[in-house]
Amino acid sequence: MSQKSIAEAIEAISRVTALFYQNRIEEGYKELEKALTALNQMVSALALETREGGGVMLDEVRLNEILTDALNALKDGDTILFADIFEYDLKELLSQSINQED
Repeated sequence: MSQKSIAEAIEAISRVTALFYQNRIEEGYKELEKALTALNQMVSALALETREGGGVMLDEVRLNEILTDALNALKDGDTILFADIFEYDLKELLSQSINQED
C-alpha cells in the first residue's frame, strides 16, 4: 500500500511543479491542493504500516525540513523555488523510500 501511495504522491508533485515551472500559478495552486491530499494519504499509509511493524522507512526529520523549506518559499511568493524543492528534494526522498522497500 505505501509504495502505491508514494508513487501517487510523486505523480501529484510532478503535476504541481510542471505548472509552476510553466508560470501557470493559479492552476499550480489548485493542483497543489490535490498533491497535499496525496501526501497526507501517503503519510497516513506509512504511519499505519509502521505501527503494524513493517512498511517503508521515511526520514521524517528530512521530510519536515523539506516541507518547511517549501512552505517558506510559498510564503515568499517564490513558486519556482517551491517547485525546485518539491521536484528535487521531496521527490528524491520519496523515491529513495520506495527503493528501500524493493
